[in-house]
Amino acid sequence: MPRKYKIIHLVESLGATGGMERVVAEIATHLNKEVFDTEIWCVHKGGEFAQKLQQQGLALRFFNISNYYNPLNILTLADAMEVSKVDIVHTHMYFASTIGRIAGVLAGVKILITHVHSSYWHYSPRNLLIERLLSKITSKIICVSNHTKDFVINHEKIETSKIDVIYNGISPEPTYSRQEARKTFNIAPQEIIIISVASLLENKGHKILLKALSLLKIQNKNVQCWIVGQGPMKDELKQYAGQLNLGTKIVFLGGTS
Repeated sequence: MPRKYKIIHLVESLGATGGMERVVAEIATHLNKEVFDTEIWCVHKGGEFAQKLQQQGLALRFFNISNYYNPLNILTLADAMEVSKVDIVHTHMYFASTIGRIAGVLAGVKILITHVHSSYWHYSPRNLLIERLLSKITSKIICVSNHTKDFVINHEKIETSKIDVIYNGISPEPTYSRQEARKTFNIAPQEIIIISVASLLENKGHKILLKALSLLKIQNKNVQCWIVGQGPMKDELKQYAGQLNLGTKIVFLGGTS
């Protein structure tokens, strides 16, 4: 029986249940187990979502590495890859993608893949240079959308031939029709419901949404907004909603795992 390909998904940590975390979990869960031996490695630490994945039977490792400035940190990761006979390193987000690709080269890993989950306009010139240089040793760069692909090409100046677009996928779940949803959640016919589904992070723009809702409610008293998601800004957003006097116009529903 031929040896399985050893593939690791490398992330910084797995705390909040966000888009990147879900993508990693979906890929790791659904790769062909007869072909791939899959593990998720957290360069820094785990977190709540990591514990849930372990309970589901996924293999995780944690390295407690917080930066790539110390060469020993890179060598620690490279040594782990070499000992584990890793065939494919699939990295996610800037920190893990930087240290992971350098370590992968040192460990002699043949296939290096990096996953770009967003357009990172906050990158400094130094960040952009590192991304451009590391692209030279990267087998494939996966972008989650054409907009992200355009960012990588035009802003990071990375060659098109390296890039593929693969949209995020999710496991199919039961869905409601509009009428069923209104009946289930007791929504009156005249009510207009705006739903935001995203981690409660600064870059998701919830404050802009709340400000818009404060203006919209003046024109239509039947508008209501449901915010679905978890994250570190929860208390701050609730306080901001109070400052805008949104009252029952805004409902925080938490998140699902």
